[in-house]
Order: sequence, then C-alpha cells, then structure tokens
Amino acid sequence: MQTKQGFAAIIYADQPERADGFISATARVAGLSLIERQVRQLTRLGAHIIILFAPNTAEAIRAGLSPANQGRSDILVADTPAALAGMCRSSRQPFFLLTRADSLVDDRILATVRDRRADTVIAYREIEDADQPPKRGKAPSPLALACLVPAVKITGRLPAGAETFEQTYGAISDKAAFVNIDCLQAYEPELRRTQPMLFERVTGPERILALSRLMVTRTQKGTLDWPARLLHAPMENFLTRLSARFGISPNSVSAVAAVTGFAAAWFFVQGYILYGLLLALTVGVLDGVDGKLARATMSESRLGRAEHLLTKFVEYSWFIALAAYLVPAHGNAVWGLALVVIGFSWAEAVQGEFYRRLTGAQLDDAGRFERLWRLIGGRRNTYMWAFLPFVLMGTPYTGYWALAFYALVTFFVAQIRFIVRLRAYATKASDDIARNYRQTAYF
Repeated sequence: MQTKQGFAAIIYADQPERADGFISATARVAGLSLIERQVRQLTRLGAHIIILFAPNTAEAIRAGLSPANQGRSDILVADTPAALAGMCRSSRQPFFLLTRADSLVDDRILATVRDRRADTVIAYREIEDADQPPKRGKAPSPLALACLVPAVKITGRLPAGAETFEQTYGAISDKAAFVNIDCLQAYEPELRRTQPMLFERVTGPERILALSRLMVTRTQKGTLDWPARLLHAPMENFLTRLSARFGISPNSVSAVAAVTGFAAAWFFVQGYILYGLLLALTVGVLDGVDGKLARATMSESRLGRAEHLLTKFVEYSWFIALAAYLVPAHGNAVWGLALVVIGFSWAEAVQGEFYRRLTGAQLDDAGRFERLWRLIGGRRNTYMWAFLPFVLMGTPYTGYWALAFYALVTFFVAQIRFIVRLRAYATKASDDIARNYRQTAYF
C-alpha cells in the first residue's frame, strides 16, 4: 500500500569510467534505460524529489532519461558530493530512498523499504541461506553485502563523508533494520502468479539481451485460458521485445488490435468466416502484446487501463456480425443466439469485476478450481478456437448454437463460484455477516 507521505529518492550512478565507455545506467533493457526505469518506479511510489548522483557521467545520465523526464523540475542531477549534500538539505522530505542506477529492482522491494516502520532500512540478498531471515542482533556485515543491496532507506541526514552507495549503507548498517528480499511475499495479485523478487545488476553489455528477455517473461500473467497459455506466449513475447526495441507504444498496439478486430467483423458479415476467424485469433495475440509491452516498459496509462472495454466492444461486434450473416439463411432466431452469447459473457465479466473491486482479488484466481476453469471457460480466445472446427466443417450455424451453450455454462459455473467465494470473503471480513449466515442457515 502506498504511503501518503512523500519522500526524496537518490539514484546512485557513481560508476567508475570504463575503457569501453559502457555506462550501466544508460543501458537499455526491454526498451528502457535503467535510469529511466528507476525514475518511473520511484515516481509511482510517491517520490517528491528524485536526485541523480552522477559524479562521472552527469551528461550521459541526463541523456538516458526520456524527454518527458528530462524536463521535470523535481528531477535533479548532482555531479559532486557537495552538490548532493546541498540538494538533500533543501529537499525537506522526511526520508530518503536510495537505489543504485546499474540495477533492475523489483517494485515490491522498493515499496517494502519505503513502508518499513524504521528510520534506517537496508534491503539485501544473501548468497547462501537466502530463505532464512537474519537472526536478531546478527545483521550481515556491509562487506558481506557488497553488490547485493538493492535499496536503502535513511531518515534524516545522509552519513557524513559517504560518497558512494556502498559507503552510505556501510556507515548506517550498525543501526539499520534489515530486509531479506527473498523472504518477501512472492505472489503478485495483478499478474495472478508467484515469481521471485527481481534484483539484477548490469555490470556489462553481455547480459542485456538475456535481461530484456527476462523482463518480458516476467510480465506474463499466471491465470489464463488455454490458448493464451499454450499458444500465444511465444508469439507475444517475441512481438513485445520487438516493439520495445523500436519504441512502439502499447496504445499503438491496442489500435492495431482494434482495427484488426473490426476487420474480422467485416469479414464475418460478408460471409468470409474463415478469414474473419483468423483475424479474430490474431487479436488474441495482439491483446496480450499490448499488456505485456505496457508492463515491460512501465507505460501503463488511463487509456490503456480502459482498453479492455474497447476489447469487449470489438469482441461483441463479431457475434453481431456473425448473426447478421446467418439470419437470411436461418431466421431471426440467430439474433437470440447472439443475445445469449453477448449477454451471458457480459454478465460473467461484470460479476468478476464486482468481485475484484470488492475483495481486491481476481475471481479467476480465487482457488484451484477457478484457475482450472479459467483454462477452459468461455472467453474470446476459447470461443474462437471452439468455433473453428465448425467453420472448417462448413457448419457455422451449428457452431453458433455451441457458442451459446458454452456461454451459458460458463456464466452459471462462474455464478456458483462467485457466491461461494463471496460468502467466504464476507464471513471472514465481517462478524455480523458471519453471524447472519449462521442464524439463517436452513440446516
């Protein structure tokens, strides 16, 4: 949970000069320089001021920021320890959150350090026994933690005489609270899956490609339908990496997906059902790409968050277009089938969204049964793949009946699980609700 209190962030880009000219902070991983990625992370976390400490590479660090961040008045660049000290004194923020510019750091690590109720906090990763928290009174020594500290929190002034990231956390380690990053909660609700904490230092160009692949892989959601899990992921990951490399925005991918989706509807209404179906299946891949690209490049926007509404509109246009094509041959009853598919699909989506807004969790990820049902339940991807055999056999009308039945079953299964999971949540959250259930039980 984000703290209401602001803070100042310091990103240490104090890398010694290298003979090959490589600067870790400006290395681009999955479409973003490391310094730009950290600026975006810290801005999201509520930093009121971000100081970039770059004694040897100030101009290169500025150039590594996006044009939007280069023009921000709350992002300062210090090229000497004296300048850094002066900026810290004038920041008037309650505490400092320190990171190193040559690293990829998990958002959850930074949020934990920010929110930890202690004046001084050091997050660390052990080489051995990483699954064991540090024993009380036996914090790891600063030397043992060299190169394994992703973030530090300091309340008050920075230690005098400390000019590097290592010197800074070394000077306060005797009074710090330590956070073992490998003991933090690994489950990510937004992605509906568990994944380890990310902390990788980029000390040279040799690992940039591998880390770019890793960053895209980490955007994969865990609870998916079977086409997205088994078929789409390799294509999505390739297109996401390609888009990030060439600076293509997630909204641009969303626009291409929408145009492709409406083109599929046009093919459906014209009777070119197979062509329309192939385009509809393509939309499923593009829809995965725009989400992954937004997460990998930290480019989520309000427009992007509303993209799922456009996706629903496109999807439902397919069923209307199919009905319009089939009505002349099979009568107006086809409109009833369209109403069943669209109505029950919409109702299922609405109750899922209600559950998420109420509980903060996804109904599809509420338990083992829900995750298994998500694989095969009716969704855009599974509808289109289920429809494909009927199209290949030349019986789209029969296939439409199958889709209507599929939508009906999906809704009622979801409805039952909605009631079960909502009852469990409500009775746990409220003693009054739990008592009402006990008092009104039939048996």
